[in-house]
Amino acid sequence: MTKSLFFDLIRVAIGRQERMSCAPSRDDWEALFAMAEKQALMGVCFAGVCRLLRLGADVPTDVYMKWLAVAANIQQRNELLNRGCVKVQQLLAEEGMTSSILKGQGVACLYPEPLRLLRQSGDIDVYVPCGMTKAMAYAQRKYGKVDYDYINAHVPMLRGVEVELHWRVQAMSNLFRNRRLQRWLEREETKRAIMGGKATLPNGQVIAVPTDAFNAFYMMLHAYNHEFSSGLGLRQLMDYYFLLVHRDARLDAEVNALFKAFGMQRFARGVMWIMQEVFGLERERLLCEPDEKEGRFVLGEVMMGGNFGHHDERIKTVGRGKWQSIFASLQHATHVLSRHPSEALWMPVWMVYHFIWKRI
Repeated sequence: MTKSLFFDLIRVAIGRQERMSCAPSRDDWEALFAMAEKQALMGVCFAGVCRLLRLGADVPTDVYMKWLAVAANIQQRNELLNRGCVKVQQLLAEEGMTSSILKGQGVACLYPEPLRLLRQSGDIDVYVPCGMTKAMAYAQRKYGKVDYDYINAHVPMLRGVEVELHWRVQAMSNLFRNRRLQRWLEREETKRAIMGGKATLPNGQVIAVPTDAFNAFYMMLHAYNHEFSSGLGLRQLMDYYFLLVHRDARLDAEVNALFKAFGMQRFARGVMWIMQEVFGLERERLLCEPDEKEGRFVLGEVMMGGNFGHHDERIKTVGRGKWQSIFASLQHATHVLSRHPSEALWMPVWMVYHFIWKRI
């Protein structure tokens, strides 16, 4: 019952539904608060709460005030990150490096007002099309020793904001598919698809972002990777919902061909079912035919694990530091093994490959 009310609240927040299907009790409101927190949708759901209050809903005062405080912090964080995105691109431009903001504040610009500043944000992911050697040389010259992996480095460019400097947009654990993916990304780079979009922030400043056509594949790939490596949350799926609202339908065939080429077709069809079931998206806006069975499985994993799988009680703590992260990823992979065997079975191979690659 509470899960159904939570989906009601989401649809009210994004303007797909006028009211809740039934009036929540006090216990329901407490549970809705906890679910919104688990899925990193506190800000967006607060917009739904405010809308219900204007329509005369009875929301416990203490719950509302607690929600209000969180929403205010989210807005302040978004304002900080918006300024940070502009600053990061300016700093890189001063070094002669063009850049593009991935996901995050760029995607938030697809959200309507007032949801734009209520989307819960994480760090700043910025892509530079200069290759790892040049990107790492810059990072080490400016910031000393930095932590890095196959696709990015963590650089302290801003105070209070984590910045990930990407020389690769994304990777796949299946080494053969990853090789094809990197070649495809190189072609997209030459077409300026990764850097050809523009996003206007709430403060009026403009940042460079990928095109919507590129994001239609990239954001699905990002969600797919999270599904079996660390956990997928509703916040990422809401990002995709707003992308679909703005998408150019003429690109559907091309995007679906990419889903098939990289083994993501089944997952994508499950996500399309969630777009309908949870967010109320019209069928004609879907990229492909929805798959209810796959969608229910993905949604079950999402609701169980929460944002980035942080609340998945099935994950047992093993080791410390990076070892803990490695074993957590392997445990996530086992949960989706029957659905996505290729990527899940390749996960241990990828970890060994990455270990050797980093030392070479």
